[in-house]
Amino acid sequence: MRSRRPPMHWRNSLTRRLSGLALSPRKNAIGKSWKGHAIANDVDFCSVLLEATGVAVVPGSAFGEPRAIRISYTCKPAELTEGLRRIQQFFGELA
Repeated sequence: MRSRRPPMHWRNSLTRRLSGLALSPRKNAIGKSWKGHAIANDVDFCSVLLEATGVAVVPGSAFGEPRAIRISYTCKPAELTEGLRRIQQFFGELA
């Protein structure tokens, strides 16, 4: 049976890549809007992100941390890289 867990070097690479991005919804998105959709909290952020980019993330409040989002990396590395690119682009489009 093939493990769904990515190799350690790949997880370390992802961690480095994420640490270089400004992906905090609380710091960068709360209080902003996208095409008339106000973003008041992490749930709003996740809904608007999905509509804008097709990228699904989980609100941090579902895990007791409303200042964050949760990203699953149980997909192919190329899909995750594309998703992160879309998230980063989305932050640039916020008003």
